[in-house]
Order: sequence, then structure tokens, then C-alpha cells
Amino acid sequence: MDTSMEEEATSSKMQRREEEAPKWAMDLSKEFQELKLEVRGSVARVDGLVLKVEEIELKQEESNLRVQSVEGELASLRAENAEFRTEIQEIRGELKEQRGDLNDQIDRGLRDHVHFVGLPEPTREKSWEETTAALAKWLHQNLGKPIAYYDDAIWRAHRGPYDPSRAGPRPIFAQMKYRVAEEIKQKLKFEPKGGVRAKDQFCSDTQNRQNKALLARKEWKRENGGGFAYIAYPAVLKTKKAGESGYKIEKQF
Repeated sequence: MDTSMEEEATSSKMQRREEEAPKWAMDLSKEFQELKLEVRGSVARVDGLVLKVEEIELKQEESNLRVQSVEGELASLRAENAEFRTEIQEIRGELKEQRGDLNDQIDRGLRDHVHFVGLPEPTREKSWEETTAALAKWLHQNLGKPIAYYDDAIWRAHRGPYDPSRAGPRPIFAQMKYRVAEEIKQKLKFEPKGGVRAKDQFCSDTQNRQNKALLARKEWKRENGGGFAYIAYPAVLKTKKAGESGYKIEKQF
């Protein structure tokens, strides 16, 4: 059956009702419809925010997993680094010990070397033979034994390089028989003759340590008038203040 007439009738009724409804009701209905649209929009926005939050939480979880992985790798690296540092310290200790043993061997091998400081040089010596002859003659004149005794004991002797900035004769570096070298050093090391001193010759490391010890000895004597100080082998400063009965170790270099 045809229902168009009924629809038209229903539409007419609604239109009449709208026409018959007061204005405030119409306004309220309109506001309600607008509110429904706003609510739907807010719900849609909230749904979008929920999706974004879920995405952020997922990314945060992935970041936490990466952070945990990095922290684990970092802890492993720190442990490896600590082991590596320990190994390095052990190696350094071994190298220091080996260096000390090597320096000791070098120093012992240099016990037949004597360093003469202040020995006159009337004429410029041009060869080792001239220096050896001058040294043997001076030792004979100041220590009493024959020239041949010292000449036979000296294996080689040479002057150090000429330095115009330093006054006085060039030092002599000599190698000789061990017993004669010790004899000369005992006589000249602590009791110079005519301003000439005999010094031990050491490797560069030991000499640097002795130089520091000598500077400390000079400073200590300046601050402790009347006291006594000397350098024990290889580079140990020993001191005794006025009134004290014995020497004590002041500092080791």
C-alpha cells in the first residue's frame, strides 16, 4: 500500500508541533544538539589522545629495554676496564721493577768509571792519550803512587765537551781498573785535592735522582745550621741535626 500520505501527515504533525513549541524550548533543543556534537568531538579527541598515549607507552617500553641493554653493556665495559686497569698497574709495577734492576746493573757496571771535576787543563788536550797522561801525572803528584801505576790502570780518559758558558777546566770521564777507581774515589770523593773531586758515574735515571737528592741536601743544610747530611747510594738523603747521635733517612729519591 502507498504510505506517502502517512509520512506527509507525520511530517505535518511535527512541523505543527515545532511551530506550536515555545522559543525557549527550541533554543534549548538547539543547544542540546550542539552539545551532543561537542561531546562527540571531545570523545573523538580523547580516543585520539588515548591512541597517542598507548604509542608513547610502547615507545617508552622499547626505550626502557634499550636503556637496560645499554646499562648492561656499560656495566660489562666497566668491569673490563677495571680488569684492564689492574693489568696495566701490574705491568707498570713489573716494568718499574725491571727498570730498577736494569739501572742497578748499569750502575754496578759503571763502578770502574770515575768522573773528575776541577782537574786543571793548562793546554787544550786534543786526544785521549794526552788526557790520560795529564790525569796519571796529576794523580801521581797528589796521591803519591808512581805515574806508571795510574797510567797502567787507566783504560781510557777524555774531557767533556767544551762549554764557553761554564768557567773552569772541562771535566774528565775515565774508565780504569776497579780497585784503583775505588781507591781514588775514597781519597778524593770526600776530601778534594786542590779543588779536584772524584765522583761516581751512574746511568741517567740514577743521576737524575741523585741531582734531586743533592738539591734537597743543600736546602736541608740551609735550614738546619750545624747539621750534617750526605747522599747514600743510590739517592737517599741522610741527615743528622746538631746534638743528635746518629743519621736518619730524611728522604729517598
